[in-house]
Amino acid sequence: MDCPFCHSKIPDGAVFCPRCGKPLPDRDEPSDFGYAAFISYRHLPRDTEVARQVQKAIETYRLPRGVAIRQQRDESATTGPKRPQDGKALGKCFRDEDELAASPSLPDSIQRALETSQALVIICSPDTQESHWVQREIETFAALHGRERIICVLADGDSARSIPDILKTRLFPDAHGIMRDMPTEPLAADLRPESKTKHKAELLRIIAAVAGCNFDDLRQRERNRRRNRRIAFSIMGAVLISLVTALAATAIHASCNARAAESRSLAAVAQEQLARGERMQAVQTALSALPSSSSDLRRPITSEAQKALEDALDVNQDTIRFWKPNFTFDANAEIVALAAHHRSDWVVILDSEGALTLVDVFTGATRATLHLRDSDSNPLSCTTEDWILAPAGPNRCVIGTRADEGILMCIDTTSGAVLWNREDVPIDALAVAEDGETFALCFILEDGTAAATTLDAANCTMISWTQANSIEALRPNTFATCAYDSEKDIVSLALGAYALLFFVENGEYELVEVGNNLISSLAMRDGMLTSASYDAGEGEYWFVDMPFMFTASDTSADVTRRAWTTEGMFSATVAGEAYYATPYIGYPRFNEYVFEGSPAAVLSAGHSLRILSLTDGHSIYQEDYPNGIVSVGKQYGGDNDFLAIALADGTLDIRHPLEPAPSQGDVFRASVPYQIDQAILYQNPNGFIVALLHTANQPNRMLSYRFDALTLDDSPQCTYDELISRGRWLLRNYLVPDAPLHCPTM
Repeated sequence: MDCPFCHSKIPDGAVFCPRCGKPLPDRDEPSDFGYAAFISYRHLPRDTEVARQVQKAIETYRLPRGVAIRQQRDESATTGPKRPQDGKALGKCFRDEDELAASPSLPDSIQRALETSQALVIICSPDTQESHWVQREIETFAALHGRERIICVLADGDSARSIPDILKTRLFPDAHGIMRDMPTEPLAADLRPESKTKHKAELLRIIAAVAGCNFDDLRQRERNRRRNRRIAFSIMGAVLISLVTALAATAIHASCNARAAESRSLAAVAQEQLARGERMQAVQTALSALPSSSSDLRRPITSEAQKALEDALDVNQDTIRFWKPNFTFDANAEIVALAAHHRSDWVVILDSEGALTLVDVFTGATRATLHLRDSDSNPLSCTTEDWILAPAGPNRCVIGTRADEGILMCIDTTSGAVLWNREDVPIDALAVAEDGETFALCFILEDGTAAATTLDAANCTMISWTQANSIEALRPNTFATCAYDSEKDIVSLALGAYALLFFVENGEYELVEVGNNLISSLAMRDGMLTSASYDAGEGEYWFVDMPFMFTASDTSADVTRRAWTTEGMFSATVAGEAYYATPYIGYPRFNEYVFEGSPAAVLSAGHSLRILSLTDGHSIYQEDYPNGIVSVGKQYGGDNDFLAIALADGTLDIRHPLEPAPSQGDVFRASVPYQIDQAILYQNPNGFIVALLHTANQPNRMLSYRFDALTLDDSPQCTYDELISRGRWLLRNYLVPDAPLHCPTM
């Protein structure tokens, strides 16, 4: 029988399709559950030890009040696995003690245990791949109960070598509802010996998956349960002390203990906020858990609360953390565009409701908010395809839209004031010169001809107009790729696989084929046009093995000549936990110029990073990453260029292209707890590397991180009173009252 959804072969008696995970029509999942979990593993010493740990953790754990009841309310009263009530054990686990003999099918006892188990726990090590019994148990459980309740536990090795191949891919529907085989990451807990310090948290993650409840909710309630126990013990201690001490002393002692318990609880919350990148909230929470000074006796100084504030302020640290969170910014609606300049300390954020916010990149303080409106009361609706933000030097930002009749404006990024505003400007592409003093606009006119104009960024005064009368082009559905070389006065516009070059100085133009099907990125410097293009192709798996092409074309002669071409293939990647995975297509793009003495271009496609010489295209550096490359930024300059890299799975990394990667190891790498689909990376004049990250799985959130590239010395040392003073100063700069400004009605 074939699956009606993905057309994969499915075994007899299956309730779910093992390949796509969809429930099959008119088939009911077994409801007589005798086991909380079936533990599948190789009977090797390390795997057996981990299996016993998992079994003991599940069978001895009792759910905190409220967790299981809330989950059970969301389930059907008559079908599906029944969850245990508050305070009840999860149930027994099935763990086979004997190695199975060779047989073409599973023994009846194993088959029955799989049917009556609510979850399947796979103990994974490099030897797991060799076990055909583990493979059969996975296939049988997935067919009976689906893939959602299969949990992997790393006992040894890494996930690439240890997790069974059957769990690494799954058929996902795309935007058109077509099932496509995509890589995925199953839920995996880490119980390897080298991660011993976090075993308790990983065991709790397994318990949450078996119980069918949210891990963060369970962890928080577990903390609350421990806190309540501490409070209860404190109260009991106070009662015993009251037998031998005065009532007044007993009351004071009980109050002190309660405040200490409250401070420790707040400290735990602050550490969780910092782990999510919410640095300012962590500072605020930690300050509320501490007295105002060392002489303030109204609240005890707990070591946990003091450590939480020290971590948030990055002082009194035993080890250096290179990547550090600055703040998180949460817009009222989905963020559609970001802009920042490497010689300044601001970021402009545009959301889908037309709110344009100017924010300090280090403190998160809102400097100004502009509301784009199409009438006195109605905000504009903004989308990524129709709006563009472009920094024009350290103190200006140009904003444009191709929607409706078109709008073009510029704001002062020191105050948020509107410098100039133009309406009825139907632009199709925009590029700012490197010095920020001028910018170029491109238009596809109604008769199909194209034109380019250059303007002064300070006042929008037109400098030149060049029109290509013999070109017939269709207006694109989104902003076209454009580049502007102000030194050579050349504007380039992407039209499919061609670049239309406008030679501003003499009013001439030239159409040059520079790539394959679609140009996704253009850049120009010293008359050399660098392009990145791709061909998505056709068919069911269009996002796999897509051809890409990097080219450089010399425009200095009478006829533009292609200097070199580099080709390859790239594919989409997937980031995130199982069933919350986010696909990311890292379209080919130009990122940066490096090595001023011998200029080179930093280019990326999918998960592959390349640095190619602008002169002849030879490869200077190449590295393949485990996930799609979102953005690359240059640090330092001259012969000592470093690269800051952001991946779609939330990884931030620093690379020195002229040094071998193993010498750097993982010391300059960090991971943020989100998937990333847009990033701006640069080094500001103070030497800090700034990372501004838009989160794919929380689209109204932007993260700001920093890497101190100049001062990698020991952490500053502070007294308690200095620590409190630093925290208050940071909050005063963060909690600056908004100064809303409104641009003219548009």
